[in-house]
Amino acid sequence: MAKSKQLSSVVESNTRLGGSIAMPKVAMRRLIAVLAASCAPTPPTDQPTAHNPAARTSAEPAEQPTSAAEASAPNTASSEPQVAKPSGPLCPSLATAQTSVAIEALFRLKSGLSPNDLDQVGEHVWTPQAPIGFCNETENGAWFVAFRKVFYNAGEVTLQVALAHADRAGKQTSIVPTLNADDDHDPKAFNLSGGSIDEMVVAPSLVSMQGQEVFYWHISGHFHEDVSFSRGRLFALANERVVPYEPAKGLVVQRLVDVDGDNRLDLVTLPYEQDAESCSSGFGYRITGPEFLAHQTADGSFSLTDETAQSFALRSC
Repeated sequence: MAKSKQLSSVVESNTRLGGSIAMPKVAMRRLIAVLAASCAPTPPTDQPTAHNPAARTSAEPAEQPTSAAEASAPNTASSEPQVAKPSGPLCPSLATAQTSVAIEALFRLKSGLSPNDLDQVGEHVWTPQAPIGFCNETENGAWFVAFRKVFYNAGEVTLQVALAHADRAGKQTSIVPTLNADDDHDPKAFNLSGGSIDEMVVAPSLVSMQGQEVFYWHISGHFHEDVSFSRGRLFALANERVVPYEPAKGLVVQRLVDVDGDNRLDLVTLPYEQDAESCSSGFGYRITGPEFLAHQTADGSFSLTDETAQSFALRSC
């Protein structure tokens, strides 16, 4: 699996308004409200199905960051809040709130950087990008991408986002899937890049497996003059927590397909993937090896050895 980069230093901005920000509080709040409204998504109308793994909303908002050249969201990761029971659709309010928090955190970080630092960062970085604030509403609640933190280090802006779920009673739960872990508790962990030097993107989608809502979280990209990477995992709700989807908990998924047309999603995986270095140059690259198929059977389990999986492997090899 691809190597994870550690930030050599992280600068944290206080999450309270004021501090080093010169803009008056009232003006800043008005700016945030206007930008959040303009970024708020249209709630999705299509419901996800097993035959449509891409069932998702368009790019939406995010939440806020915690740390210093770091800015963060209010501390909700350790104990998810029980909020007032919402009325009406969940996604519009979730998306707008996440966008507001992201804009505020990015503005705070930008305000603390020197002119030289700002010259190294593309202007697009300071506007919340997909999948921050992704939201897909279902009968049981809403799955969304929540913004947690934004970091700056040596010309690179990276972010930490969480996979979150809100139920109809208003209870939220979330985890932080990264290249290293399904729920990364490292405060410096990131899973999204602003794209100045490195590239790291998250592609979220909600699907249905055996009548259960399953969330596919895929991280891909490359590090500057280093390896490319691709890591996908499946998650679901269990005991009111977001956890790895039990039938596929041991599989790193590259993509979802229905190979045999049985209306059940199968998983493409790379069991022999590894990193390598070009002739002692220090420049890394990725060796993927052949693709294998984890074929979903009628009982919802996944087989790497049944007839369908073997046929796929023969074609891949």
